[in-house]
Amino acid sequence: MKLKKITSKTKRKIILSALALCIIGTGWFFSSSGQQWRLHRIETPDLVTYTVQHPEDEKAFFELAQRLESQGFKGEAVNSYLAAARLAPEHTEAWLGACRVAMSADDGEVALDAAQKAVQFAAGKSSSLVALGSVYARGGLWEKALDAYLQATKSDPQNAEAWDGVGEASLQRKKSEEAIASALKATQLDEKQGRFWLHLAQAYRAGGDLPHAKEAILRTVQLDRRSGAALTEMGIIAVQSAKSSGDFLGAEPLLRTAVSLLTGTPRVYEPCYQLGQLFLIEKKYAQAEAMFRQALEANPKDERSQFALVRSLMLQGRSSETFVLLERFENERNYRQGLAQLKMRIGREPNRLELLEQLAQLYEAQGEWHNAVEVWKMCVKKSPNRSDWRKKLEAAQSQELKSPQKTPAL
Repeated sequence: MKLKKITSKTKRKIILSALALCIIGTGWFFSSSGQQWRLHRIETPDLVTYTVQHPEDEKAFFELAQRLESQGFKGEAVNSYLAAARLAPEHTEAWLGACRVAMSADDGEVALDAAQKAVQFAAGKSSSLVALGSVYARGGLWEKALDAYLQATKSDPQNAEAWDGVGEASLQRKKSEEAIASALKATQLDEKQGRFWLHLAQAYRAGGDLPHAKEAILRTVQLDRRSGAALTEMGIIAVQSAKSSGDFLGAEPLLRTAVSLLTGTPRVYEPCYQLGQLFLIEKKYAQAEAMFRQALEANPKDERSQFALVRSLMLQGRSSETFVLLERFENERNYRQGLAQLKMRIGREPNRLELLEQLAQLYEAQGEWHNAVEVWKMCVKKSPNRSDWRKKLEAAQSQELKSPQKTPAL
């Protein structure tokens, strides 16, 4: 078979097409999408070097932040997200990334600042308002959280996360009807999100509607059979629905499984406490004691578990231990109240150095050497001529090194 001879006209078409493809390819390569493609293929160590050499490249910082977050390097990820956001303040996802990772690292101050910046630069974008609401919720500022979530629903009525937030904040403010309506709206918008069904179940239970609470929690478990929070809620509903002692039997394995799933995390507190209460009802006082002690390991400052533990000891006839614990819990409560009051005074009178000195001494008395060191540093910085404070700083630093546990920073 003979091949057709390529004419000069055809050659010109081929050459022009090739040139056009080259131009298009070159344009794409140097476009935003092309840059993202190139950054995505750089090895992480090389990407770190690249950001040092190109400190103005916000896309490189954002790419690096995403990788560091996925690898669990929270502090470095936050810094990289913030670097990207500061280079391009309108880059909402960078602010939200910094907020998300800071929250997971329990750095509320950074999380709040990043969320506020996201709201500021995103002109009412619902995802930014939801992030702000989540930060407030984490800090227990439910009124502010509710306001942010409500603004998010106005910005985007189809945002299921926002409606879920409204429901959770309403529940915390003891408004069960509003909580039910908002949580129901969230499940209607996204019926595959188990967390929304869990919050709906909690809202129904708070409103005394246990049949609907059961239906909602069953949907949660269907979506995630290994949700410790869902199994805890199911156990609580089973206990509250019980009409006889035999009805409690179904709750115990649910709560035990939840404890097993959540052990090693702060969230183990709730199933431990609820299982302890169930054991008290069943007159299994030693087992109740063990659960309350585990709950206090997860949340040492929780007063309801403290007094539940005291009750379990009293019911076992261990009165001497009871009085020791009551005295310890009372001292801890007085310490927390005194600490809160002193911090409020410092907030009102930040230049009164004797208040900072009292704060450092209060931390020392509780053996919180890390916090004491930080406060003594502030004292020395504000009054460098006080040689006695420098000596106290050195002494506190020495104690901190000897201390087996470090107290979280202020």
